[in-house]
Amino acid sequence: MQLLSPPPVTADTNTIQNIFMQIVRDIKKNAEPTAEAQQAATAEVLKHLRENLSKDDQTVDLSKMSADDLTAAVMKTISEAGIPEEKLTSPGISFYDLLNSLKDPGHHNIDWI
Repeated sequence: MQLLSPPPVTADTNTIQNIFMQIVRDIKKNAEPTAEAQQAATAEVLKHLRENLSKDDQTVDLSKMSADDLTAAVMKTISEAGIPEEKLTSPGISFYDLLNSLKDPGHHNIDWI
């Protein structure tokens, strides 16, 4: 009988594997609604950003958009979330500087007008 019974290590390994698989199932189950909510929020932010990029109800040609245009649209979109515009001055300047630093030869070739 002893020869037919599984070794104790196998029982421990099976228990660990079952617990791990239960954890993975729980994570997957909880991640799906979170991912859907994040996708919806991202879509909403991008919608507002597109609206803020348009001028006189005409969409801006992205290839002709300046760092000023993009900075203004991003900061306006953020302010719509309820953050006072005076608190966005410093982040706006930093974002503008970041966009302009992308024009340096060491970065990807991005042509901001």
